[in-house]
Amino acid sequence: MNTIIKTAKTTLLLCLLGLLAGCFGTDKIVSPTNDSVSNTAPEFRISFKDGVPETFIATINGVELDSSTFTVEDKDAYLQVDIAMLQAGDNEFALTDPSSVEATFHLDQVGPTIHLLGAEGSDPRSVTGFLDDRGGAESITINGTPLPLDEAGNFSGDIAGSNFFDAVATDIYGYSTAESYATLGQSFNPAIAVRINQQGLDDSLPSAILQIVEALDFNAFITNPVSESCSGAVIADACGNFNINDVTLTSGSDVDISALSGDKIRVMIHLSRLDLDTTATTFARCKSFLCGGSGNVFGTINFSGVTTVQNTDIAADFVVSVNNGEVSVQIVDGSLDVDLPANGLQVDIDFGAVEDVPFVGSLLNTVVNGIINGLVGILSSIIVDIADGFLASPISSLLNTLIGSVLPDSIAIPVADTTLNLGFSPEEFNTSDGGFDLVLGNSLTIDAVDPDVLTPLGSRYTAGSAPSPYPSATPAGTNVDLTATVSANLLNQVLTEAYKGGLLNITLDSEDGISIGSIISIPDFPIDLSGVSNLSIAVTGKSAPAVTLASQADAESGLINVSLLDLTVKVNVDLGDGNGVQEILDTTVDIQSPFDIGVTQDNTLTIGIEGTPVVNVRNFKFMLNGLVLSSGDDGVISNLISTLAPELLPQVLDSIGGIPIPAIEGFTLQLADIWNPNADNNAFMALGGNLVSVAAAAVATLPSVSAQAEEKAFSLFATETMAEKRSVTITVDGDNPEEEPLEYRYRVNGGHWTIWKQRSSIKINYLPGGDNIIDVCTRTSMLVEDCTAVPVSVPAA
Repeated sequence: MNTIIKTAKTTLLLCLLGLLAGCFGTDKIVSPTNDSVSNTAPEFRISFKDGVPETFIATINGVELDSSTFTVEDKDAYLQVDIAMLQAGDNEFALTDPSSVEATFHLDQVGPTIHLLGAEGSDPRSVTGFLDDRGGAESITINGTPLPLDEAGNFSGDIAGSNFFDAVATDIYGYSTAESYATLGQSFNPAIAVRINQQGLDDSLPSAILQIVEALDFNAFITNPVSESCSGAVIADACGNFNINDVTLTSGSDVDISALSGDKIRVMIHLSRLDLDTTATTFARCKSFLCGGSGNVFGTINFSGVTTVQNTDIAADFVVSVNNGEVSVQIVDGSLDVDLPANGLQVDIDFGAVEDVPFVGSLLNTVVNGIINGLVGILSSIIVDIADGFLASPISSLLNTLIGSVLPDSIAIPVADTTLNLGFSPEEFNTSDGGFDLVLGNSLTIDAVDPDVLTPLGSRYTAGSAPSPYPSATPAGTNVDLTATVSANLLNQVLTEAYKGGLLNITLDSEDGISIGSIISIPDFPIDLSGVSNLSIAVTGKSAPAVTLASQADAESGLINVSLLDLTVKVNVDLGDGNGVQEILDTTVDIQSPFDIGVTQDNTLTIGIEGTPVVNVRNFKFMLNGLVLSSGDDGVISNLISTLAPELLPQVLDSIGGIPIPAIEGFTLQLADIWNPNADNNAFMALGGNLVSVAAAAVATLPSVSAQAEEKAFSLFATETMAEKRSVTITVDGDNPEEEPLEYRYRVNGGHWTIWKQRSSIKINYLPGGDNIIDVCTRTSMLVEDCTAVPVSVPAA
């Protein structure tokens, strides 16, 4: 294979063009100088080789400036702008007409980035790291202890052991950065707090309790005869008794659940109708020797019929408590009540011609009426016994199980070659406003530690109290079945423990949707890889990932962000030249990226990446056959990382993706929204959604999806940029059998799925070169889905 170093050709071409344009004199930007740094707005000055033209076009960050506002001084034109026109970080000042020249200026208005690399020991902790600041770092303290900085910003030193560490770094302009860290192994209370609202109780618990009621064998509770009555006479008593041969509960019963004050839950069971196959037996019991002796029974006659019991209500209160991490549910003494109204009982027995026999019929009516009159109380007593002995305990157990298993006691999350063990234990239970709150603490351990990973000082920590009360509706006011308030500190402890276990030892290849197209579509990539088919990306990291939450007011561009510092990315390919697989790129970057959180049908978190990350390129080198190339730039690296991000970042955040989300057994949580529930801190995020029955979803009607890539429209003389060629907008729609709106998700080339969202279109940037397949799926509110594939081709750069 003939591998071409593209930069050499490009350089020769630029030199030739430069000579043709006149390399010995050109317009230039005098101020700000390229890559200069300041904390104030600089003077923007252009020097024109032929004098200042009457009009010219200059821009700051792409925004055109009015050339008439520039002050002219000899061959220079200059302008002082308000600092509000600039953005923190890099700003581009460019002249685009009559010539083209640009300079990048860095506005430093933030403190240094703190890179904590390790902290060995327990007391003291031996800390190492460095500060990164374009203007220059000045100092760092941890828990008030200053650590010496060298000229490159590196620091090291001992600090006293503690559960929490507050680091403060300052730059030469006086801007500071403050970060806190929590020692690993701590439990956060709450780690997760669950709020189940009245509609959540209505949607989930009643059906489970109804299954217990409908499964009861009522016949097992009957002891015949259930009633007996006699009418006295001189020689013998005329008697009758009542037997229940079979009991059937018809369909249509229902259950109501309500949360009461005092941590109680009330269960109301309305039995639809009990059909009782009954036998009324009449007989005479002798009282004299004249009829065979006292106690002798004779003249027995059996009459069959049906008895129905309607409008029967059973009510009971259950109190819930949490002791030593265990949920306990007990029926409240004296709360069990059965209401069987007299008009709810109907006895239908045909006594035939016997009723017409003089005296006998009258006596029979007296006896039977005596039986029936006492039957309401007798049946009520039987139902009370059933409820007390055979409903109270199972319902207590059911409530205990359902509340106790809102989150599993423990879950094992695979990380690299080891396992992260995450446990939850109930800490509090409270009822309020028609629902209940269950507060859970956590435990966290890793089975094995990667020996190449330096011990972290701790996980990123954000101070702040949980919301009070816990949210019961979304910020838009939509009522939901369930909300979960999740500690950001729990997420960071999970990420840091996973980092210790080798989380950032990642390899991306074709199984992750990575292909050579991921590189050949990047403009100015210095090595021609046409025809190369074997590609892998190796990723390692020197510090744990950390997530931060935005305030709700600032959440439009993303509520939750991940920061990855000191991430090393290496690109390995087989060029087909007989030298085997070789490393062609080694770069270290810092990444900050928004990400989306969703919920799987197994009720665990899942991660989606759709936004473009901010990439700070720390260093890079391109290599070919062992030789380092003096080519490439930060833009190429940023483009590569942005291309890899949708597959790379979900793997980095995979341990968060294993965290279970509260739900009721037999139900899946359909996420409605995610938000910051606090106005005064960023320590918690809230998720709200509705419970969907797994059984109901299994028989739900499927939707159908349609998806089509939009045609791109350009003006006649417009040139399509490579960025435009690598982007696509897909219009989505679907046939929806449900009333609630459809949700959509997608993935590129078999890679990581995005999360479910309501969408009308999908915009994808940084597509790989070549033929791509975009899988697009839609689902209904019953969580049944349909998928289709959309082909999108992207040319090489």
